[in-house]
Amino acid sequence: MEDEKLKRVLLGFQERRCQAPSLPRGRPNLTVLDGKAVVFTGSGRGIGAACARSAASEGAKVVINDVAGNLVDKVVAEIREEGGQAIGFACDVSSSAEALKLISCCCDSFGRIDGLVNNAALIKHHSIDEMDEQDIDALLRVNVMGTIHCGRHAVARMKAQDGNASIVNVTSGSQMGLAGASVYSATKGAVASLTYSWALELDGSPIRVNAVSPYAETRMSQATDAFRHRKGEPARAAALPEPAANAPLVNFLLSDLSEGIIGQVFRLAGDELNTVTHPALLCPPAVRRDWSAQKIDAILKAELSGMLQPLGYQSVVQRPV
Repeated sequence: MEDEKLKRVLLGFQERRCQAPSLPRGRPNLTVLDGKAVVFTGSGRGIGAACARSAASEGAKVVINDVAGNLVDKVVAEIREEGGQAIGFACDVSSSAEALKLISCCCDSFGRIDGLVNNAALIKHHSIDEMDEQDIDALLRVNVMGTIHCGRHAVARMKAQDGNASIVNVTSGSQMGLAGASVYSATKGAVASLTYSWALELDGSPIRVNAVSPYAETRMSQATDAFRHRKGEPARAAALPEPAANAPLVNFLLSDLSEGIIGQVFRLAGDELNTVTHPALLCPPAVRRDWSAQKIDAILKAELSGMLQPLGYQSVVQRPV
């Protein structure tokens, strides 16, 4: 008897967590994301939470996700207190089964899924010869496989519904290279490549895929600072903005205002909006009928000397990040 009572309580709890709340009265008319149902992975704090709050303030119905249920509940409560619509679903997106449940929760609660922000990620700092196998595996599972699983399950549901939909992947400037975070950098490079490939595959469909390269003060940036300090390297030259500074860009990419924009990576850094270059062949190439190591050496010193690329994100932005 006690088992049956506990079962009913647990089922009721799960149902409440995956049920859309009623919209409070007195909410102002909103248009940018009004009525759109959006899943934010890794949104228990930091950039994910800030962007989810902003999307809800623009009229979106949001699903908050994190591995920590207490963080999820906190963000959901804050959004509801501000008059927004939010539900929570705590899970590990690196599991395909859990990622499917997350996407299904959005569709079951709100009737559809209009947007997915793949923000969940981990960072670990190690020198090359100090890498830990468990850390490497965790980074690959969450940062890459989590993005893949949520993306593929979301696309399947988006294809089955009417209307436009948007996937916003979260990459990083570290994809250009960041000493001491090579595995993290590699995972973010993979996310950028997923963005390009998914955008090409879905070109001509109502589903668009883009990415953001965030710029903000977060636990990750603080961990990078701490690693740099341990290595005796200089601190950042300038303070980073708050996580919410990235929200206008994410809102734009989720909204119908970005219709027709696909496969792009954007970076909003304070008062600067940048597009991030894709990997590309630089032209013109050097052309020879036959090659040798000596000829390549001569060409690199002459014809192609000015085409060698700056190394690392810090070189590109010309200041520590």
